Amino acid sequence: MSGATTATVTSTLLLLFVMCGVAAEPAGDALFDAAAHGDVLLLAPRESRDAFGESLADAGRNWTELADAVRQLDGEEREACIRLVNGMPHLDRLEMTAQTLLEHVEYAYRVRTEMPYAVPDAMHEPYILTYRIEEEPVDAWRAELWERFAPLAESEGTIEGTARAINRELAAAVSEREKEFFGPRQSPLLTLRSGRGTDAEISILAAAAMKAVGIPSRQAGVPALGSEEGATSWIEVFTGEQWVPLYPLEPDAFGDFSFAEREHWRNVTVVVTRSAFEELLVTESYTEVGTIELSFVSGGEPAAGFEHFSISVLNRGSLVPLDALDAVADDDGQFTATLGNGRYIIQAGTRDENGNPLVVMRHVSLTPGSTKRLAFDVSPGGQELSITREELARFEDAMAVWIAFDLEGEPSRRMLPLIASVLDQRSGALDVTFAYMGVDPDNADDARETLGQTAVIKTVRDPDEWYYVDELGEHHAIGGSGVELPVIRIYARRGGEVILHSEGYDLNIERRLSRVIDNHLQELLAQ
Repeated sequence: MSGATTATVTSTLLLLFVMCGVAAEPAGDALFDAAAHGDVLLLAPRESRDAFGESLADAGRNWTELADAVRQLDGEEREACIRLVNGMPHLDRLEMTAQTLLEHVEYAYRVRTEMPYAVPDAMHEPYILTYRIEEEPVDAWRAELWERFAPLAESEGTIEGTARAINRELAAAVSEREKEFFGPRQSPLLTLRSGRGTDAEISILAAAAMKAVGIPSRQAGVPALGSEEGATSWIEVFTGEQWVPLYPLEPDAFGDFSFAEREHWRNVTVVVTRSAFEELLVTESYTEVGTIELSFVSGGEPAAGFEHFSISVLNRGSLVPLDALDAVADDDGQFTATLGNGRYIIQAGTRDENGNPLVVMRHVSLTPGSTKRLAFDVSPGGQELSITREELARFEDAMAVWIAFDLEGEPSRRMLPLIASVLDQRSGALDVTFAYMGVDPDNADDARETLGQTAVIKTVRDPDEWYYVDELGEHHAIGGSGVELPVIRIYARRGGEVILHSEGYDLNIERRLSRVIDNHLQELLAQ
């Protein structure tokens, strides 16, 4: 296309834009400038003024909508509006209108004086004032939901009675559908008007209806079920004494914490509640739980802040990480997760000095009340097997392994999962015996959770009998004035020699065990 033709087409398009009333350049006021628009900042309390200015600047040309809403309010409502603006995500600031923001603030304060029940002040802002429930579009839904459900509040008179009445009405008004397209959630009003919505969209509508009549609410659910496909959602409402579940399409199950588990047997992995200000894990309220304790070391030291790991379930044919767990190790390289009973996959990754990835996967089955401890050496290079599984199978019980431990505290408690992970990978070639040397029988049970139900564990509770016998037949005391637990000895059956002896604290134990065992097997292969 020639330059003259391009200019003609451009001029024609500009003319069409003008004739249709569409500006060729974005319309609206200039971007927010603190120097030029300082009068707006003076509307905010001094302590939030800087944040308010940053929020208006972040809103682009839409800052005038946010400022207009603030100007039309005063007192406590104005300050609440400013806090909403300061807490908005970026995209909400770009599309929020003054009318929508005003409706949310004005109706949120209207319920404080016109509802027949009172809500604690601390509950108002996080659970009633906030306009967003999940990832639904920003919409002005309060007025319409007020008109529809406020009469129920007036007739019922209590929070619980109103919540139950709205629950019954919603169950009769909407039905669940499968998500039919890839895209965002629909708004609460669209769900109500159409009478259809996904499980999550109906729970968003239910939470919005509660907020509209001044009942604290938050979304709840299981983001990834266990072996069952998909997820499930409901809400929680605060009745004045506690948070209780409300299942939008099951009004008879109001307040029944066991309902989700009955409907999804052994699939309630982790239960999360969400509001605009917080995300909480409340799994133990809805199902019997177990505990996974993970420990990470690198270079012989705790891997403080390690975050390259996940706890997942097999869902929809793929591994789905349970992101709500916020999986990050603490300063001691440890992480604890409380989960419903079921099967989980733990993945931990690192890279060697050449940038090649190493991902370790371990399977865990949790039963109610159980604790499973796993440890990972995430040093560069990791603890890969240097021989194949087929080669391992050729050397059944080639080595006898004896481990004495106590689990009363460190170092046994931290080292035992590291030791177990190496031995488990090389099972078949090793004849392993564990010796629990401690007085607390509960610790012996804890050891069984870490080592597996088939592990051979001998119990020696009398401290006077804590010792090991070396290859010369001499006795060495353990604990007290003797050597420190854990004690690890590996005896090579062919050749009759001790190829490893370790005492006490050693976070490199996983690497040492891997190297010694694999080197000996390599020697056997070469013979």
